[in-house]
Amino acid sequence: PVWEDGPHPGRYKESFRVTTDKESGAKHDRAGAHVVNDAPEAFYVEFGNRNVERYRTLGRAAYGGAR
Repeated sequence: PVWEDGPHPGRYKESFRVTTDKESGAKHDRAGAHVVNDAPEAFYVEFGNRNVERYRTLGRAAYGGAR
């Protein structure tokens, strides 16, 4: 979701990044990656609260759109 009228429009969308296990220093034989969003509002977009509907952006991406 992009809140166009908000104080920081597009910040959540622009805050996604991917890190690999190699970058994190993991020592195992399998390839791995992590999708991260470090915007301050990312937790509330994912899980919601009493004032904000949860969107589960990362959860739906990880589990194929399941709700």
